[in-house]
Amino acid sequence: MALSSPAKGKLVENLVQFKIRGKNYWREGTSEVDFVQIIENKVVPIESKYSIEIKQRDLNGLLKFMKKFKVDEGIVVSESDDKNERVHNKNIRFVPLWKWLLDKG
Repeated sequence: MALSSPAKGKLVENLVQFKIRGKNYWREGTSEVDFVQIIENKVVPIESKYSIEIKQRDLNGLLKFMKKFKVDEGIVVSESDDKNERVHNKNIRFVPLWKWLLDKG
């Protein structure tokens, strides 16, 4: 399977970028967010984390961005998670890659 290689994370990040035509990202020191989009007049940070297990440290850049810019909701494109979770008083929507790619939004 193509997504089982060590470079699967970069491949998935490129798929997400292609779908959203992502041009904007954020980086401050060692913290970063893969993509920053405007969706329905709101700033939405998007992280690509193609992994079965997403740990708290995987969300640190996303949460730092959300706190700094007072953003209430972020998106994590994952391997299989399909849930909404409240983390550090912020809403994180986890969406599996297949669902993300099929979404017309």
